[in-house]
Amino acid sequence: MPAYAHRSRAALLALATPLVAAARELFTDATVLDAARAVEEAAVALDVEVGGRRAATARLSAEAASVSEAELSLDRRVGGLHRALEGLAALGLGVAEDLAERLFPAGLATVTGPHGRAQVPEYQRLADALQDALDLPGAERLAPMLEELRDDLRAWCAATLAKDGTHRVGASRAAGAKEAAVALKQALMHLDRCVELVAGGPAGELYQRWALVVRGIA
Repeated sequence: MPAYAHRSRAALLALATPLVAAARELFTDATVLDAARAVEEAAVALDVEVGGRRAATARLSAEAASVSEAELSLDRRVGGLHRALEGLAALGLGVAEDLAERLFPAGLATVTGPHGRAQVPEYQRLADALQDALDLPGAERLAPMLEELRDDLRAWCAATLAKDGTHRVGASRAAGAKEAAVALKQALMHLDRCVELVAGGPAGELYQRWALVVRGIA
């Protein structure tokens, strides 16, 4: 008989198609045909879950690379803003000193030190502080730069949180694929028992002809 235990998902799918076709070609018994249909439905369900997981994994990889690259760019820009404000404050520009205190109350490291999702709260706080800083007297000359950085920080935070959502979808797909593989394995075993019963046992001619279609796979 074909082997079903410890089969990979790909192998289960490879077994399913020829076994279903052979069952329909060799048997007219309703029990066998119903079991074959159950295998076909289980194979479709597994194929959908596996495809969804691949898509989620590919999407997560692309999103992770994009978010990581954007994070490095923002870290550089935020660091540059901090250094520029310190330099302007040292030259006596009062608004620069006020901005530095409002945007970096605990210094630069607390803002750019975290990475990934851990940095989201810091960048969200900085984005809000940049919005508030636009109302400071004298800040209008820096408004375009502050507004652009604010918008980019908020966009990065949204993308990072969306990436986490994609990760959860991928995890859900992985669990779904595992369950679908178990269901297909059980459906194949049930079909095997039905064929064996109708064919008069595993030594029967019809059973042997049915099993022969996957001899190279099994």
